[in-house]
Amino acid sequence: MARLQNPIQTPSSLGQRGKRRLLFALLVCALLPVFGFVLAPVLFTVTDPPQKADVIVLLGGEDGSRVGAASALFKAGWAPHLIITGEANMYRRELIQSGVPATAIWVDADAHSTAENAIFSIRIMRAHQCQSALIVTSWYHTRRAFNCFRHYAPGFVFYAQPTYPSDAVAKNWGSPVPSILKEYPKTVWYWLRYGICPF
Repeated sequence: MARLQNPIQTPSSLGQRGKRRLLFALLVCALLPVFGFVLAPVLFTVTDPPQKADVIVLLGGEDGSRVGAASALFKAGWAPHLIITGEANMYRRELIQSGVPATAIWVDADAHSTAENAIFSIRIMRAHQCQSALIVTSWYHTRRAFNCFRHYAPGFVFYAQPTYPSDAVAKNWGSPVPSILKEYPKTVWYWLRYGICPF
């Protein structure tokens, strides 16, 4: 009976060409996170100057910089109402503590994804006859979030308002690097699953 050969090649059994390929693959794997992080601000950030709008939509999650940004926009008079989508109870409490009247806050406590953030917020906007919104979320999340809102309400007007955590926020919430790198597969998945083109 013929003896089966081991199909797995070890580095010692590879030729010079095979070793170069292995080293190249390892180098690519090592550099992907670095390049992914460096390119993220260009690929994922959408920003607009603040504009008068019917409502501010505050997306829950990730870090504590979003509440402060949404509160500042409200106090500056850019919109008369706020929608909180996701993390509703905690964010509502923080907004009220920052001086936003409870009567100005509308809450969606059911969203568990960016797509649902958009779908449920747009439902609230339609119920209150709002057709424009400032979208407040972390800078690396703005493109996917902004595109979701435009996808589900093409006749509405949206303005992206990215947030950037301070050193104090970063200390309390941890490094955003894992979330930034996750945006790559999430963006591709939203394109394939929901037809939301990233660019």
